[in-house]
Amino acid sequence: GEGLAVEQMKLPLVEGEASSTSG
Repeated sequence: GEGLAVEQMKLPLVEGEASSTSG
């Protein structure tokens, strides 16, 4: 159960950070 929540929360976090660093 927590695993899914963590993944969902990490997905946007990683994408946001990556986007900021890339751009």
